[in-house]
Amino acid sequence: AMDSHWQRQTLEGKILNTMGIYAPGFGMVGTIVGLIIMLDNMGDDMANLGKGLALALLTTLYGVLLANLLFKPTAAQVTEKQEQEYFRHSMITDGFVLLAETLLLAFFVMILSVSDLNQGKIETLREGLSNAMSGEKPVMPFTDIKKELDTIIGEHGMGENVSVDIDVQGVRVEFSDFSLYDSGSASIKAEALPMLNEVSKVIESSTHKTHLIEVEGHTDDVPISTPRFPSNWELSGSRASNVVKYLLGKGVAKERLKAAGYADSRPKDKLKEGQVINAETRAANRRVVIYVKRY
Repeated sequence: AMDSHWQRQTLEGKILNTMGIYAPGFGMVGTIVGLIIMLDNMGDDMANLGKGLALALLTTLYGVLLANLLFKPTAAQVTEKQEQEYFRHSMITDGFVLLAETLLLAFFVMILSVSDLNQGKIETLREGLSNAMSGEKPVMPFTDIKKELDTIIGEHGMGENVSVDIDVQGVRVEFSDFSLYDSGSASIKAEALPMLNEVSKVIESSTHKTHLIEVEGHTDDVPISTPRFPSNWELSGSRASNVVKYLLGKGVAKERLKAAGYADSRPKDKLKEGQVINAETRAANRRVVIYVKRY
């Protein structure tokens, strides 16, 4: 809009400049007319020759004078004035644009400072932008996955033994060891299978191919030594692997599954200096986590 307005405003200067260019040409036309008159009067009174010569010289003079004393100087002044006006308008326009951008940025900073940002909102925005660019089916946000899992856990009355949390990478479903296994065993309890089946349905249907399902096995620091599990490393790894096999059997793609046994190397709550581990802390450390996160 600004450029089209500028083109209209410069039209006057262009016209005057064009007139300055062609004015000497019109003077030459008068010169030719005067010369024709002179030639026509060559055989007559010599006094008439002066009139033709005067006409020829005057038209040339007028053309030069109009071009250099009127049209071109006026065109230069008009153009200079228009350029100054364009520069002034451009500065004003750019100033308003910069002010608007600054105010908009300040507005968003203010909104962010007073808003309760959570991972779910960030995840929704991120997935929405990703799906819009890729054209793929929208993916359920982590917050919605958490809601479905919380509902399942509540329906099975496992709220005290199973928890669902969201962190910066994804959703963590944490099972206490006795909710899935007997002591010293890696076989999933029969009574835990209905709930685990519902959890697997949510994971299979609501997660995306860009999401990794990592199953973590954790134990306490009490040593174990059996023919099947020489140490807690084998026990934790076997527990995680059995959950992975169960999810695989429920249709979760094997490329997205991972099992990891950590034994007691990653306690849920690290002990403070001078603190002694007790039965409650050991129980909290014995757990299995299904972690749905991005690659």
